[in-house]
Amino acid sequence: MKPKNFRILYDVLKVKLGISRLPLFISWSLTNRCPYRCIYCSSWKRKSSELDVDQICRIIDDLAKCGTGYISFTGGEPFLKESLTIIVQRAIENKIHVNINSSGFGIKGKGEVLSLIDSLTLSLDGPPQIHNLIRCDPQAYDTVIEAVRLGKEAGIKIKLSAVIGRHNANSIDPLLEIAKDLKCLLSFQLATSFKLRGEERNPIALSNTESHQVLENIIKKKKNGAKISNSLSGLRALQNQIFREPRSCWGGKAFFRIDPDGTFHICPRAKSSNIRVNALDGIKQGIDQIGCYHACTQCLSIARTELNCILSGKVDSVINYFQLK
Repeated sequence: MKPKNFRILYDVLKVKLGISRLPLFISWSLTNRCPYRCIYCSSWKRKSSELDVDQICRIIDDLAKCGTGYISFTGGEPFLKESLTIIVQRAIENKIHVNINSSGFGIKGKGEVLSLIDSLTLSLDGPPQIHNLIRCDPQAYDTVIEAVRLGKEAGIKIKLSAVIGRHNANSIDPLLEIAKDLKCLLSFQLATSFKLRGEERNPIALSNTESHQVLENIIKKKKNGAKISNSLSGLRALQNQIFREPRSCWGGKAFFRIDPDGTFHICPRAKSSNIRVNALDGIKQGIDQIGCYHACTQCLSIARTELNCILSGKVDSVINYFQLK
């Protein structure tokens, strides 16, 4: 195990014992800009100021001092962010594990970034016709496949992530076949009732019953050996969230969010009790102001769901995490 993983485990123990609240895991949206117009997302519509590279590096240094071990840079499309190489380099210098969540757009010519990061998560919602339809771009599928190739050439771990809704609820098997052919891990999450980062109703969201059935199908395939990166506990937790069953949340205790303008808070999906502060004013001070969640009924995020399961001691989720390392 790498030294930085030992450090993360030590800090996780401190959080679980209630000794500290630490920003161990950070989801950081670098920009809302995106070339695609995905029908389940409104990020591209959100106008926001963006931190410059010096401000971002200052915050990264502060996060490292406060114990951050993992940053997932997202967007919008993070590969559109200027000086991305410098940003990633700063995180690596601080011994922080870096993942980038991307549509695949803009990766071409970014070999230096790919050589630095630990992992790359790429959105793939189905075979070409479905994936291109969702992104309103006839080249979107080819773009993400090319991104997989470039990531593999760089020698980094590639993960695929599919948002399941009315457009692809019957395409679980084709998605698994594509992931198998690409030799990539695949995770599933459900389309939310409202568009991502927006207040509009999501036209592809499944009903509660349909969502439950889809997850039952995925659970069955996972049990039968399909290469699905969700843990069984994580998939069952998603089922419970469909019907708004409260669950323990480690938001504000171990993981936090940073927006493009530097807003520091617990979670972009929360509709209430989500105090927002400026990351430039200091991470430790921000954590003290933000508070934390105890239970949540609003989350369908796979990343937060899996983290909650791991930090809550779900044995299969912990084993699943290390098997996928």
